[in-house]
Amino acid sequence: MIATVRRDLSVDPDRIYMAGMSNGGMLAYRFATERTGDLAAVAVVGGAIGSAADGNERWRAPKPGRPLPVVVFHGLADATIPVAGLARAALEW
Repeated sequence: MIATVRRDLSVDPDRIYMAGMSNGGMLAYRFATERTGDLAAVAVVGGAIGSAADGNERWRAPKPGRPLPVVVFHGLADATIPVAGLARAALEW
């Protein structure tokens, strides 16, 4: 989608941002680490960086290709994706 919009419209490639909430936040983290050069920054609401759900092998986001600004919003009362799990995953990133 980014390539199509950049091709068809006058877009500053240094001002492309991605945001996501919950699963969309997880996708934003993953995209940001795998395609760092396509984004200026990323924002995540209530999403986790990695996963170890259902006893499956743990998935960890790869190290990004370059430093990328990230803003994260996560509530302490989130029982679905606990902030403590998010913090541990972020420290391992």
